[in-house]
Amino acid sequence: DDVLIRICSIKADQYYSIVDEKQLPATKAMFEEWAVILEGRATMIWSYHSRFTYPFVFFPTMQHWMNDFKIYHKIGCQYLFMQVNHFEENDWKSTMETYVGAKVMWDNRLNPYEVRKEYIDLYYGPLKGLVTEFIDNYEDLFKDLKSREENPNTALQGLDSMVLAKWYPSSFWKKQF
Repeated sequence: DDVLIRICSIKADQYYSIVDEKQLPATKAMFEEWAVILEGRATMIWSYHSRFTYPFVFFPTMQHWMNDFKIYHKIGCQYLFMQVNHFEENDWKSTMETYVGAKVMWDNRLNPYEVRKEYIDLYYGPLKGLVTEFIDNYEDLFKDLKSREENPNTALQGLDSMVLAKWYPSSFWKKQF
């Protein structure tokens, strides 16, 4: 009774939900197996939904937050730790996603994209259109990249794989800057 069980999705492909058909089989199996063991036990999930701190790289994960949160709740998760990095001044994504995560975990009826829009409106003010376009361009790029056979997979290739030039065509950078 005095034991807190902590499970971590570090080996997951963070683009997909932990139960998505495209998720790595080991990640899906880990959560399915632990769900049986954890029933009725104090549980903490350590996720990497927001751990990307390169200044010009935005790796989208919000598309599956609500699905994962429901799964965490179903398996009895009492504590959720969404790892972020706050050691760099350019960590704009983690700051934004901390705001969004805190609000949607407090009220799971909220839409994380609407909360993100609220944050962008409040934080960036007159620049909100440019910031939204910047993020939308990254989300479109990764939707395209993840549909290809070879694609950036942070679980298999490490976080540094996200900054390889081969994932970012010159046409993408022309839109960004």
